Parts: sequence; C-alpha cells; structure tokens
Amino acid sequence: MKSELSAYLQSFYFKRPFARLLFIDYIAVLIISLSIFLFNKLLEWRIFAITGGKGIEEFKATILSGSVDASQAFLTNVKIFTYLFFIGLILLSILILCLAAISQSIIFSTLKREKIELTKKTISRWSGLFLLFLLFVLGYSLVYVPLRFIVNLILPANQTSSMIVLGVYHTFYLLIFLVWSLDVLVQFSEKKKVWESIGTSFSWIKNHQKKFWTTIFCSALTFIVLNFLLHYLPASFSSTTSAMALLFLKLAILILFYNWLRWYVVKENEKK
Repeated sequence: MKSELSAYLQSFYFKRPFARLLFIDYIAVLIISLSIFLFNKLLEWRIFAITGGKGIEEFKATILSGSVDASQAFLTNVKIFTYLFFIGLILLSILILCLAAISQSIIFSTLKREKIELTKKTISRWSGLFLLFLLFVLGYSLVYVPLRFIVNLILPANQTSSMIVLGVYHTFYLLIFLVWSLDVLVQFSEKKKVWESIGTSFSWIKNHQKKFWTTIFCSALTFIVLNFLLHYLPASFSSTTSAMALLFLKLAILILFYNWLRWYVVKENEKK
C-alpha cells in the first residue's frame, strides 16, 4: 500500500516534458473548439438567411401565405443548409480525428523519447485507434439508458438521489474508460498495431488488477478534489466571470487532469 501511495504522490512531481505535453493538448483543444464555434456560427448564419430572423410562428405564417417562388426559394435554402450541415460535420469530424491523432502521436513519441514521425501511415493508424474508441464509448449509452430508466422507476420523486446515482455512474465510467484508453495508447505507442494493443491492454489489466484499480481509485480521488474546487469557486470570482469563461476554465482544468492521469498511467505502466 505504501508503494502505491508513494507512486501516487510522486505523480504530482512533474518533470520537464510535462509542460510541453500540456501545451500540445491545449493547442489541439483550442483549434477543435474554434472549429466547432465557427461551424456553429456558419449554421446560425444559414438559418438566419432562411428565416430572415423571424420567430417560428411568424416564419411559418410567412411560408404558408407566400408565393410559389418564395416557397421554391425556401426549399432551395433548406437543401443548401442540409448539404452544408452534413459536409461540414464530416469535415469537422475528420479535422478532430486528425488533430487527436497528430497531437497524441507527438505526445507519446515525446514520452517514449522516440523520433517524431508524422507520416500518413502513422496518422491513419492513430486515427483508426481513436475511431475504435468511439465504439467503446457507445457502451456508455447502452448501459446509461436502462440505468436511467431503472433509477427513475425506483426514485421517481427524489431527483437529488437519482442525480447522485447517475453522477456516480458518469464519473465511474469516465475514469475506467480514461485509464483503460491511456493504457491502450501506451501499448499502441510501442506496438503500432490497433487490435494487438487493445488485446495486450486487457491482458495487462488481467495480470495487474491491483495496480489498475488502484489507479482508478487515485484518479477518482484527484477528480473529486478538482470537482470540489470547481463547484466552490470564490463567489466574487464566479459573479464577475461570464458563463463562457467559466466553461473554458473547467475545460482547461479537465485537460490538466487528463495530462496528470496520462503521466501517472505511463509511469505506472513502465513499472511492469
């Protein structure tokens, strides 16, 4: 137990590369956030062009009482919006996937003290791994939907209790997924093969269950402390800060937590 506690405390002693890795993640998330923001603004602009800034009822009345040419123009604008939405969504998804692949490839090459090689083959392999992660994220919904139904059935009048139960599930699933996916990334940085890395990660967890669950417990402890600090920010700071600024602050702290967890998981994995 002392060795696990010592390893946990030592994980907060960051060495030189940590700041560089954190900076890479911040830049990647900043570009992704700006891309999502611009895409959202583009959609809002097209919606405004279609409706002319009118409310739903007013716009509906205008369409119903409009001429054939006006209706045709409306259908054309809707068609343009549909194309714009789906093409933009595909391009945005590709951008997010490539940025995640490039940033994590650079980060793990730095952690492994290897030469950084951003070839098409490297980026496609990392992108394939992140696509595969999406399938495991779907498992979240497969469990969450029936869980929420059961909780609402058992605790229909007690929203606080149901929120606590679902909140525990969110946190527990998130931490397990993060620790497991980081272990897969460590394996992948060595093997460069997606399925082999996933299989090796499950074998590693099976053979090091104590270390895995200790990492989950320590990450949960750190996560709870960070959430406590975020929910109890000084009133003067919260009252003078916009909701957007608070959102970015929470996102920045979440990225900092992820970087610490990655640092911790990599160091623990090296002890195998």
